[in-house]
Amino acid sequence: MSSGTSAADYVVFAIILALSMAIGIFSAWKARRNKKDGQIEEFLLGGRKLHFVPVAFSIIATSLSAVAVLGIPTEVYVNGSMYWLRILCAPIVGPLAAHVFVPLYHKLRLTSVYEYFELRYNKVVRLIGAAIFILGEGGIRAVVWTDVLQTLVIIAGSLTIVIRGMIEVGGFQKVMQINNDEGRIQAWNWDPNPFVRHTVWSLGLGSVISFGGGYFRDQVTIQRYGSISSKRDAQISVYISLVILMVCLSLYTFVGLVMYAVYHQCDPVTSGRVRSHYQLMPLFVTDMLSSAPGAVGLLVACVASAALSTMSSVQNAMAAVLLEDFIKPIYKKIYKRDISDLNGKHAAQIIAIVIGILVIGIALSAEYVGSTLVTLQVRIGGIAVGPMTGLFLLSVFFPWTTTPGALIGTLVSMGFTTWIGIGAFLHPGPSTALPSSVEGCPLANATAVAIVTNLTTEWPSFVSTTQLSESPENSSIMTLYRLSYMWQAGFGTLLTIIFGMIVSSIQLCVTGFPRLDDINQDLVFNCCDKVCCCCSESTKQCCRVTGKSHLDETIGNQVDLDVLYESIPNAQSTL
Repeated sequence: MSSGTSAADYVVFAIILALSMAIGIFSAWKARRNKKDGQIEEFLLGGRKLHFVPVAFSIIATSLSAVAVLGIPTEVYVNGSMYWLRILCAPIVGPLAAHVFVPLYHKLRLTSVYEYFELRYNKVVRLIGAAIFILGEGGIRAVVWTDVLQTLVIIAGSLTIVIRGMIEVGGFQKVMQINNDEGRIQAWNWDPNPFVRHTVWSLGLGSVISFGGGYFRDQVTIQRYGSISSKRDAQISVYISLVILMVCLSLYTFVGLVMYAVYHQCDPVTSGRVRSHYQLMPLFVTDMLSSAPGAVGLLVACVASAALSTMSSVQNAMAAVLLEDFIKPIYKKIYKRDISDLNGKHAAQIIAIVIGILVIGIALSAEYVGSTLVTLQVRIGGIAVGPMTGLFLLSVFFPWTTTPGALIGTLVSMGFTTWIGIGAFLHPGPSTALPSSVEGCPLANATAVAIVTNLTTEWPSFVSTTQLSESPENSSIMTLYRLSYMWQAGFGTLLTIIFGMIVSSIQLCVTGFPRLDDINQDLVFNCCDKVCCCCSESTKQCCRVTGKSHLDETIGNQVDLDVLYESIPNAQSTL
């Protein structure tokens, strides 16, 4: 047993993991007792009968990954408090998600969100969207209720470390004073330059896409919407989850400030106590709580819970996408019949297990990447998030978008975000880390600290000079790799919309298709009626989507997607 942990820590950790497992086992037992038709829907959507409160916790638990628990405090420690401004995206994301996307998805009653693209365009767009999701990213009842437990553990663990750290430093005011004196409490930076790491614009508007976009198009979140019986309850769950998000983001930011206040006179990385900033949070937990039996176990469980909540949700979501968008169509083509409900459920369970094994292998290689956890997550996620968010916005808000426009816009955007993402990792810019001190380190470490400090200050300048002298002609291209990681997804979304609109406009001018009265009004957002409420009727008529609603003809609002697909002219068009 390591010096930083005790038997009590292992007991606490085991109890919390056992509770998570117990929830899954109980949910499976309950589902088996109530065995009936619709087992796939039960496994993937909880029978669409879940309450909005646990679903709200589940939505936010998926976002509060281990990267957030470990990465946000470290990001604040290294680069200051500006990161907190990501909460500015909430007033934009909330209304968009609750009043545009929730009604759309809830009416269509989709299992895979990419079914929408087949209704809106054709199967090619659906498969491309599903493939991008799979490249970028247990039953839903177990996932949702486990997420509630894990979210509470995450919050409890974070509060524990904050309280202990404040006691160590001397209280809340002392924490804020130290951070303010050392430049960690930063004024709002309104610089519009997209190459500045953190500004009000990149954190506020950029986060609408890089983070908030998950409320519009992420399979994990859309499954949560579909697991609730009524549209109103689904909308409430969106707002509750955003409130929890703002609280947790503020809490993680303050953890970073407390951590800096504790180490402001002896930075653990510079002094050699740890090798990288990845290890700051675990060190902080051990230093603060090793004397309290079970406290370290609680914090380890906090990180594990964050990882489990994200992975369980992603596994379930990817199982849904693979089953609905790939396995079912292939099975039907080979055997000339639909896959049985029971076999479909078993296939989804096997897929989830395989995905979990693959992700563990990928996670083991993450330590060899040099970026901070938050930067790494947003950079990699932005490769797929930008194009996919753009495709959803293009499809919902621009009804005249054609299939070629959607495809070309998405592929161009995907190429751009992939190029920028890979280039940023291969050619990282100069460090933006705020200065740290080692003046308070023990005297015995003074020589080692001096050597480490000299190396960390001289080596980057040597590398920078060498790179510039080798390839000055590439400086303009290299500048693009300095694009703030917070803008990468946003630029990807913008490119999807721009190129999608250009191609669609050209096709519209040449062929005259599609006409607005050919487009099913259930698949788009009628901006003219809902946004331009003060416009004249003639102005509204110019851009109003008037295609027939085929959902009104279904019984009990249960949509038969095959019938709906066949009834929509634009869905079958290959244009």
